[in-house]
Amino acid sequence: MADTVVLSVVLPGHMDRYPFPILHQLQRQASRLNDERGMPVVEILAIIDNGSVSVGEKMNRLYEMACGSYIAGVGDDDQISPDYVKRLVQSIEEYPGVDIVSFAHTYSVNGSFNALTLVSHEYQDTQKEGLHTRRATPKCAIRADICRAFVCPKISDKEDQAMSKWLVGKISSEARIDEPIYHHDWDQRNKKWREDQAKFWRRQ
Repeated sequence: MADTVVLSVVLPGHMDRYPFPILHQLQRQASRLNDERGMPVVEILAIIDNGSVSVGEKMNRLYEMACGSYIAGVGDDDQISPDYVKRLVQSIEEYPGVDIVSFAHTYSVNGSFNALTLVSHEYQDTQKEGLHTRRATPKCAIRADICRAFVCPKISDKEDQAMSKWLVGKISSEARIDEPIYHHDWDQRNKKWREDQAKFWRRQ
């Protein structure tokens, strides 16, 4: 099985952030693609707890567990496009051996579009009205050997920035998806709903 896995998508989650919607999305997309191919080309891995283990430590463990040639991280309260998994696998296969597959994000605040974010190892972090650019982050699909060479600090805030800084100078080839296939929504309106859902799942 391990020899056929092209992509591992990893999710370090916290129960209070109710990570199950994105986890279920990923599982459905991976199952569909694996069925189409007749073999497991994508795996979804998650470590979800009550916060006793830092996000950084979860990432380190997930990187070690992953069987895929490439690893992409997802946030536990983010959203993905319906073709997120397929687009990443297609890009990896179209550009064999590439160091990283980057892709655009969208970002909204309380449900209203705020900015398109373009991501590349060639960019600097910039922010203009309606358009951001970001350096490569662990959300990109990165060659597994590169991921495992990084030891994430045992922190639960700014761990993405830590790896983003570490990646500078270590990426020499890139495939880029300039259409947004990933979405961040900073939405305080959902906070009470997420808290209620988290309490429900803790009782199960």
